[in-house]
Amino acid sequence: ALGGILARLETSQELPTKPGATLALRGLTGIGCSRLLLVGIGTPSSQTTGSLDRAFTTAARAISDKAPQRVAVVIP
Repeated sequence: ALGGILARLETSQELPTKPGATLALRGLTGIGCSRLLLVGIGTPSSQTTGSLDRAFTTAARAISDKAPQRVAVVIP
């Protein structure tokens, strides 16, 4: 759906993987939103309830100054 954007980001090592790291993608088409915020949550073995809570807090802070919109959360 993203035309290979995520795969290219992963190949170029630009995909945020460290907990709390963020990458904002803008100008997207074909997926029902124009902006997408990627938030790193670390490796599966390092994830805890606390680390996921920090990731959600990071995301909330990053979008808190934006106009009210719909928000969706996806955890792979």
